[in-house]
Amino acid sequence: MRVGFFINPRAGYGVILNRKGSDSLPDIDPNLSTSVTVGKKFLNGVRDLGIHFLVPSGIMGSEELDALGIKDYEVTSFPGKNTDASDTVSFIRSLKKMEPQLIIFCGGDGTARDILSAGTGNVPVLGVPAGIKMESSVFAISLQHAIFITREITVSGTVETVVGEVVDIPESDLDTLHPSPKFYGELTTPNSQDMVSSPKLDFYQGNREGIVDYVIETMDPSINYIIGPGSTCKSIIARLGKETGLLGFDLVKAGEVLESDISEQRIYELADKGSCKLVLSPVGGQNFLLGRGNKQISSRVIKALDFQNVIVVSAPEKLTYTKRLYIDLDTSASITIPRYIRVITGYGMFKIVELEG
Repeated sequence: MRVGFFINPRAGYGVILNRKGSDSLPDIDPNLSTSVTVGKKFLNGVRDLGIHFLVPSGIMGSEELDALGIKDYEVTSFPGKNTDASDTVSFIRSLKKMEPQLIIFCGGDGTARDILSAGTGNVPVLGVPAGIKMESSVFAISLQHAIFITREITVSGTVETVVGEVVDIPESDLDTLHPSPKFYGELTTPNSQDMVSSPKLDFYQGNREGIVDYVIETMDPSINYIIGPGSTCKSIIARLGKETGLLGFDLVKAGEVLESDISEQRIYELADKGSCKLVLSPVGGQNFLLGRGNKQISSRVIKALDFQNVIVVSAPEKLTYTKRLYIDLDTSASITIPRYIRVITGYGMFKIVELEG
C-alpha cells in the first residue's frame, strides 16, 4: 500500500510556551517537538505492515524513517529548514501524481486546514492527533487508535470512507474571552469507530447553577483548585466575580481567583506540592476528558495529582449519548486510568461514566 505520510513539527509546540495554538510560532527546537515524538511512535507501530511511504525530506518525514531504520519510502517534496504551512501544501500537491491510497499526518486543526487548501481529491486522510487544537472530525481518537485504523486498512487492502469536517479556531481569536471554531470545509476520511465522530458541538447547557453551587460550596479553603476551560467551568469563575478566557486554566483558592491562564509548568508545580484538585468538563460532541482542548494537563500533571483529585463537571445534556469519556495523554509519565469516573451533573447529582485511554 502506498501511503502519503508527514509530520508538522510545529504542531503541539505551543504548549511549551503556554500558547493555545502553534500556527504562528517563530523558529522551533525540533528536539522538543511533541508531534515528532508522536510521529515516531506511529511509524514504529506500523513498520511491519509493508507500507511504501511517500514523505517529505527532513524533519517532516524522511529523518524519522531513517532514525527507525525504515527503508521503504520515497521523498516527494523538499521543505525548508524552518517548515511552515507552504511546505504542507507543497507536499500534498506532490502526492497527486503518486496516487497514494491513504494520507496520514501528525498535526492539529491548522495542519488539516493546510491539507484542505492543497486539495486531496478523494484520497482519504487520517489525522494522528499531535496538535493543540484538534476539533475536526479527521482525527483518530488517539495515537493507538490511529495505528489500529492503519493496520486494519492495510490488512484489508481497502478503505471505507466518510466525509469529515475541518474546523479550527483562528489564532487571532484564541485569547479572546469567547473563541469558537469555524467550519472550513470537508475531507474524505476512513469510516471507523476509532475516528473522532464529530467536531465540537454547541450543546444547550441547561441550568448550570446547580453544578456551580455544589462545586463552590464543597470547596476546601485550604486546597488549590485548578479550574479548566469550557463554559461550564468558566461559570464557576464567573460566580467568583471574574471573567477569564474560555480556553485557559485558572487557579482558585479560598473563594478567590488568584491566577489566570496558567501554564502546564505552573499546574505541575501546584500539583506536585499536593493539596490540589483539578476541575474539568468533557469536550462536547467528541467525548474527550483529557487530550483535547486542555493540553496544559500532561501525564506528569495527572501522575502528581492522581485521578482521585480530578473533579469532572458536565451539564446532563452533554452526557445524554455519551457511553464513555476518552483520555489521550502523552506517555512520558506512567499513569493508571480508572475504569470509571464520577461526573457532577447538578447540585448533589452525579453520573458514573466509563473512561477509555
